[in-house]
Amino acid sequence: MGQERVRVAWATVVFMMLSAGAGSSFAAAGLPATEPARPAPARKRLDYYRRLFLTDGYEKAGRHDPAWDASARAAIENYARVVAGDPLRTGDEQDAGRDAAGACLRSRCADSLVLYVAARLYDDRAMPEAQKLRLYCGAAERAAEADNKYPAMLRAEILFRGAGRAAGGARQNLLPKLAESSKEWAKKGMELLPAALADRDASPKAVETLFELIGASSADVEGDRFKLLSDAAPILEKSPVSKSLQLTVTGSALIQYAWDARGSGWASTVTPEGWKLFNERIEAARKTLEQAWRLDPTNASAAVEMLTIATAQGSTYAEMDRWYRRAIEANPASEAAINGKLFYLEPKWHGSADQMLAFGRELLKDGKWEARQPLQLVEVHFRLLQYERADTYYGQCAAYFGKHPEAWADVKAVYDEFLKRVPESRWHRTRYAMVAAWSGQWAEANRQFKSLGEHYAPLYPPELYRSMRKMAAERAGDKAEGP
Repeated sequence: MGQERVRVAWATVVFMMLSAGAGSSFAAAGLPATEPARPAPARKRLDYYRRLFLTDGYEKAGRHDPAWDASARAAIENYARVVAGDPLRTGDEQDAGRDAAGACLRSRCADSLVLYVAARLYDDRAMPEAQKLRLYCGAAERAAEADNKYPAMLRAEILFRGAGRAAGGARQNLLPKLAESSKEWAKKGMELLPAALADRDASPKAVETLFELIGASSADVEGDRFKLLSDAAPILEKSPVSKSLQLTVTGSALIQYAWDARGSGWASTVTPEGWKLFNERIEAARKTLEQAWRLDPTNASAAVEMLTIATAQGSTYAEMDRWYRRAIEANPASEAAINGKLFYLEPKWHGSADQMLAFGRELLKDGKWEARQPLQLVEVHFRLLQYERADTYYGQCAAYFGKHPEAWADVKAVYDEFLKRVPESRWHRTRYAMVAAWSGQWAEANRQFKSLGEHYAPLYPPELYRSMRKMAAERAGDKAEGP
């Protein structure tokens, strides 16, 4: 893709955002004033991403301008906290980062990292896919430039993600001329791989993400996940990345490769050959990940991936829980481990609603707020409501909370304590208000809606939020509620 075409596409994105008058209700968020204590693995991971994105990233290599510098730093800091899975995040980081990134775009910032962060933070509610695609392409085009000084790990990530997005965009006819660019960006990403892996202090998560993107872009660009992964294997083997982590990313890739063979449809739609390849690749992944764990019993990621194996192979509860305990022992703040166990326990796999709820209530009882674990009980209910029969997602929410008073008791127990600890969280307070309304707890809903006013997190369509707020005020007998 030529520079002129990228710049024209970029200008279109800016113009559309300017015309839409994108708001910035969260844009003041930036570096936190104080740094509370975090579990050691979480602290280390966040420190790494702040160094990669900010200290060694934007501060040293970014395109600076007083018109957007403050907003760029705020966007990147919030994105770092999201990517690192910071256990002390309020839930508002994506919205704050998105609004700060939007301020950069309106100032016509064309920095590769800022474009990438904007693309990552804007969801489909805030920006159509075709516009996000242009941001990804603009970021990749600039990351491929010879004079780009961003760290190789970051440039490679931007390039591989851009390559995959470009290939997908070409197939969907969003930007048909991107097919050639996708190959160029994947090639450039491979050229940067030795330097990207040379950082001995790189977070394991960064390495895992990079190889996940290599596999995904290979599937999109080359039509086979292992084409680029096979080319990357000897580079990985020569790198300072530990043998355990090398095996972990290989095992993870084999899991994805197994699903490539099976497909994403119902079991009845899978061909005999699809099942054969799926089972062979899952078994290969199991052996690889077990070896990774034996080499390093502190490798939480290997244990987390084994939870996926347990689900795929229908392992016993005891076997699954053994890997869960190992993952949590290695990383007490691992949300991925909790999600892996909950996935196994879903009724559509090997568990039940009662087992999921018992696990969630156990996490609340344990009270490990510094790792955000009690919040998972709320997530359990949002997982279970998807089994409700209704025409829309919000219909499922209303049906589930309307007929499960025990769900309200759980949500209230979690959020009353959480919002004492993090009263500034708009994301969780917005969710609490809506659950209270769906549960018919009108007095509590009204209190939370009044606390939020128009400063709510954009979790729900504005018209739905305002109608529920109005209904809560009416049902609670509050005559002061405005339009």
